[in-house]
Amino acid sequence: MTYETAQSVFGMAGLFLFLTLSVLVLAITFWPGSRKSFDEASRIPLEREDLNLGGSNGR
Repeated sequence: MTYETAQSVFGMAGLFLFLTLSVLVLAITFWPGSRKSFDEASRIPLEREDLNLGGSNGR
């Protein structure tokens, strides 16, 4: 196997891996059952009481 052949094979394998992972992330994101967990996660910053929003640093 020459360097050019190995470069082509690994380049195509990397592209295939990247496309597969991208499709999986999109499938998980837009899966109908995951909406509830994303809605719950989006409310976490609003429900936290220990956030320092005033910027006074305790003074």
